[in-house]
Amino acid sequence: MLDLLRKYRVYYTIATILVVFGFISLLWFPKGGAVLWFDKHSSEGMDTFFLLITQIGEILGAIIVLLVLVFFADKKFRVIFPISVVLMLFISQGLKHFVYEDEHRPSYTYKSLHYIDGLERHANNSFPSGHTTAAFSYLTLIALAFNKNYVQVLAPVIAALVGISRVYLGQHYLHDVVVGAVLGIVLATLVTHLYSSYLNKKKGI
Repeated sequence: MLDLLRKYRVYYTIATILVVFGFISLLWFPKGGAVLWFDKHSSEGMDTFFLLITQIGEILGAIIVLLVLVFFADKKFRVIFPISVVLMLFISQGLKHFVYEDEHRPSYTYKSLHYIDGLERHANNSFPSGHTTAAFSYLTLIALAFNKNYVQVLAPVIAALVGISRVYLGQHYLHDVVVGAVLGIVLATLVTHLYSSYLNKKKGI
């Protein structure tokens, strides 16, 4: 595991900084404070941008990442990706619907959030943010599949923008997003480590 963290230290350093910043922001903003701040500073341009970026955490993002991994990455990621997705969905959706099923979303509490054309706001199952968990899981795998500095930098930034989009769009509280980010990073890293170790053991390395 330590070898993995060292080899991809650029990605993990930036991702860690972003997560720590998220936790610090939780101390600064009261619950719902970040949602209201973004709502106050919203614009049509930002509405459009975040509606687009949030799709990375949806099926569209999964398809794009899968295609990139299948055609351009090491063959092991053809196994790692579906395992990571199934595990990510099982844990994040399990927490949402069975452990924290009574966690309401911001739109349940704040009825006056500005209208965004094309957005359907949900009221329940807030914790954790499934989009953020998915985005960090997908982009952690991209970072691990392509050890290029620009990938290592862009991957956590794009994933973080997905998380921010969930708060901006009034779909999640900040703590939903921060925990989702941690889940996505840990799950993708763990699956990659375990499967890579299995392959190395199989090869006698």
